[in-house]
Amino acid sequence: IDMAELIEEASHDSVWVGDSLYSKPRMEPLSTLAAIASRTKKVRLGTSVLLAALRHPVMLAQAINTLDLLSSGRTILAVGAGGAFTPSQIKEWEIAGVDIHTRGKRLEEVVHIIKLLEKNLPLSFKGQFFELNKVTMQPKAVQTGGVPILFACHIRAKREAQFKGAALLGNGLISISESPGEFAQAIQKVKSYSQEYGKSDDKIESA
Repeated sequence: IDMAELIEEASHDSVWVGDSLYSKPRMEPLSTLAAIASRTKKVRLGTSVLLAALRHPVMLAQAINTLDLLSSGRTILAVGAGGAFTPSQIKEWEIAGVDIHTRGKRLEEVVHIIKLLEKNLPLSFKGQFFELNKVTMQPKAVQTGGVPILFACHIRAKREAQFKGAALLGNGLISISESPGEFAQAIQKVKSYSQEYGKSDDKIESA
């Protein structure tokens, strides 16, 4: 929290926190960002990245919107499917009761539901992982259209689904390990898919 205050004083634009339930023990990210929100006024508050597939979408939507309300509209939700490459990572998904082989599809469904809940209508939904019956969500996010959601995208992963998800379901992309050239390629891929899906590419956010 002290570091976040220093970042704001130095006129940087955002603060980001990671997410891990088990493999890399750390504080829960949305609660941590809420604490940071109480001590800052300008910096945007982001997750880098949230393992959204570990969570129920309705409970996650409530937590996200609460953070956006407490921070006066400074929240950014960056999400990713997460890894299952080490025993501790695999254990993380087992603890949450999530099949590691479905985490990508589950992530997409979670984000889809969060977006639908922002429409102020009772939501009835039946998907592969979740079923909802006339659910509404309060509080609402402060930001028009809801909290922006960025998808983790990496050229080296060679998975087109990342870029398609960022374009179709998200508001942009985030990357943590690309070279500048690779990051430029990732941005262009998301923009291309956005155009293919009939969405404007001039509001795509990248981090």
